[in-house]
Amino acid sequence: MELIVVMTGIRKLYKISWDLKMRTVIDLAADRGPYVDQSQSMNLIFAEPEIRNVTSALFAGCSRGLKTGQYYLRQPPPNEALKMSVGKMNIAM
Repeated sequence: MELIVVMTGIRKLYKISWDLKMRTVIDLAADRGPYVDQSQSMNLIFAEPEIRNVTSALFAGCSRGLKTGQYYLRQPPPNEALKMSVGKMNIAM
């Protein structure tokens, strides 16, 4: 996803979730961890979630001492809608 309308300097300062590296998200969550009483819901976002990437992120969170590995695993929606059609139904009266 790209924001073309926004100026470059602002884009570097205010990133959208798809622009962040998940390692950075995990590190920031681990830094907040001591100040969170129970747990925090952390979203992992992958454009193409592969088992090795998700597993690596979960192990990184575990090694950093996160109480919850992830709350949601997000990926971008499909580019086109699912094509469905309904055929004509014969109704006998």
